[in-house]
Amino acid sequence: MAMTFENRTVHGVIEQLAAECSDKNFLTCEGEEFTYGEMNNAANKMAAGLQKIGVKKNDKVAIMMSNRPEFLFTWFGLCKLGAVEVPVNTAHKGAVLSYMLNMSDSVILILEMDFVQQIKDILPQLTKLRHIVILGGDRDLNVADAAGLDHRTIPYGQISKNDGNFEPCLVLPSDPCAIMFTSGTTGPSKGAVVPHNYQLVMAEIICGMAEYSDEDCLYNALPLFHGNAQTLSTMPALISGARMVLSKKFSATRFWDDIRRYNCTEFNYIGGILAILLKAEPKESDGDNPIRVMIGAGANKEIFTAFEDRFNVQLVEGYGMSEIGTPLNTSPGDRRPGSCGTLNPGYQIKLVDDEGQEVGTDTPGELLIRPLQDHSMMLEYYNMPEKQLRHGKISGSIPVIICKKMPRDIIILSTGKKMPCAAGERIFPPLKWSKASIATRQFWNLPLLP
Repeated sequence: MAMTFENRTVHGVIEQLAAECSDKNFLTCEGEEFTYGEMNNAANKMAAGLQKIGVKKNDKVAIMMSNRPEFLFTWFGLCKLGAVEVPVNTAHKGAVLSYMLNMSDSVILILEMDFVQQIKDILPQLTKLRHIVILGGDRDLNVADAAGLDHRTIPYGQISKNDGNFEPCLVLPSDPCAIMFTSGTTGPSKGAVVPHNYQLVMAEIICGMAEYSDEDCLYNALPLFHGNAQTLSTMPALISGARMVLSKKFSATRFWDDIRRYNCTEFNYIGGILAILLKAEPKESDGDNPIRVMIGAGANKEIFTAFEDRFNVQLVEGYGMSEIGTPLNTSPGDRRPGSCGTLNPGYQIKLVDDEGQEVGTDTPGELLIRPLQDHSMMLEYYNMPEKQLRHGKISGSIPVIICKKMPRDIIILSTGKKMPCAAGERIFPPLKWSKASIATRQFWNLPLLP
């Protein structure tokens, strides 16, 4: 979709779509459907309700919900206010949960009823929270059941039921949009602050990788508290004018039934999802499905080939991180099993040795990455000044990525160590760290890499 730079914000996309195709269906979730216009109206109501309890620009508001429409209403409503979304893993509890809520300076928590006990257990430690907005969950409970959360509790309906009128503020593409917590590779999870334009740039890259159009339908079964489901699924669906089916969670047993039922044409995979789907008993109908492309990373050559052959889909892969975006990717017309692809034109990269000298083809080296578009990667690690820029590099914060440059693409070399997964998050093993490997907008005045 065509947008002016000033309008390159998450809510700017929704508002433009609501104006251009208000009655077109965007979201399907557990039998409910919402048009672009209805999504925008629901976001307006959340913005109005949150503004009424004091939420303003740059306030941090945590969301602890499962996959449901209200998560999107809240996220988009916060964007309209210029507030900063803090999505929280719903499996977190105890010290990890209190650390994230306190370190992010969250003043409001939008909490699904199913996760109330996790907050009750740490409530005395959450001294920065002004209010906890409670949304009914799957269980037969009401807000009265959460009385133990003290006077700060407000029912979700009290926030969302209004005329949708609020006082807008100026929100720029460079303004922070969200704090995305990392998986804790180098110690406690860091909060990567990403601006609005980052979300759009990432979405545009994904749309280019998958060649989306407004005829597509994206199946989103990854948790919305994770950047993949937000930035690589929801945002691409929006900017391409496509439909999105939001599932409560990934289920191997219902995956292909949902794909066929909703006529989904795309899905994002992570981790072992491909291997899990391959374990199902083969059927003659496996290749008879509407999926044309799946986007992900890390499939080995055997799984890559077996999956494509069995299910009649194209796998498109890339390499990226929350902090930097997706600098390397393949496309439907240019793929090779085991490769993360070629350089995206929005980035600049170098492969260097331990002395910082560029290495030649077929020689392993450290990957240096720099974006060419402003506000297209993280702004900072929130409240962690010791991890910020030193001499133009982020010190001790990003894993050193060892790659090999091939004649026409890039191969990420494995560390040979498995990364266990807990509650949907990768737990990385200790690695040896050397100099930092990314650059941020804070030294845009420095010359580009030659």
